[in-house]
Amino acid sequence: MTRQFVTVVLLAGAVTFACGGDKPAPPTPGGAAAGTTAGGETGIAECDEYIRKYESCVRTHVPAAQRGQLEQGLEQYRTTWRAAAAQPAARASLADTCRQAITTTKMATSTFGCQW
Repeated sequence: MTRQFVTVVLLAGAVTFACGGDKPAPPTPGGAAAGTTAGGETGIAECDEYIRKYESCVRTHVPAAQRGQLEQGLEQYRTTWRAAAAQPAARASLADTCRQAITTTKMATSTFGCQW
């Protein structure tokens, strides 16, 4: 994966989920509840920070009707970023990608009153 590709995919996803995209996310593998810590951390500090802050935002500020979809999106990030962190070529750029995702999602979730 190239850095630009990973960045575009992750940022597009952040905006889609934060703005309540119209397609529901697929179920999480293994039937794990979305938004739980069962998926573990990514091992990249910036990505783990994103996940913690986004999870807090969704759980404390997002209306219940939208929460499930956003939690599924968060679980997809966790899974994708953990897989990318295991790839030496992708791992090098993952911190920058997650910092950009924080910036983008911070703006997108401001309508919910989330504090980043």
